[in-house]
Amino acid sequence: RYQQYRKNWGDLSANIPLFVLFETTSKCNLRCNMCVHSIGYEQAERMQDETFEKALKEIEEMRVPSVAMNQVNEPLLDKNIFEKIALVSEIESVVDIHMNTNAVLLNRKNSEKILNSNLTRLLLGFDGFTKKTFEKVRGRADYDQVLNNILNFLELKKEMKMVFPVTRISFVRTSENEHEVGPWFDFWKDKVDYI
Repeated sequence: RYQQYRKNWGDLSANIPLFVLFETTSKCNLRCNMCVHSIGYEQAERMQDETFEKALKEIEEMRVPSVAMNQVNEPLLDKNIFEKIALVSEIESVVDIHMNTNAVLLNRKNSEKILNSNLTRLLLGFDGFTKKTFEKVRGRADYDQVLNNILNFLELKKEMKMVFPVTRISFVRTSENEHEVGPWFDFWKDKVDYI
């Protein structure tokens, strides 16, 4: 079913929705210099449960196969994010549930919850190789804490012999960090599922 869903991206003539993106909270705990949050992202009220439930019904009715749990916000700031992932996973048509995180809140408890959820892909942002560069780009984030959170998550995933969520790490290339792309890639290439 996943392969068919991905194949459908090549032929959009069917005019069916393939993807729904939620932003249940507009908040983020960082102000990364390449992100809209650094220049004043308009904050909205938390998505009401009734709105979320209505969207779930529409996803089910339209047989949407893929759901993202966030866009530019930090999903782990939503205290109910794991319950929401569980509700999305109950929809028969959904074969892909993913979210991205800056990993500041990816502590042991949240790592276990992610690994025990039905999330299929976890997208991690880590935009520097050295402490100095990372902290310059990722304002408010502590390099050592975030690095340890990610490495501990990956180790726990291995210990639990989990395939899902498939884990991606990304690097937003800017003039402040592009000199570190090579060593960053070499460091992460054997640790995550894809880059």
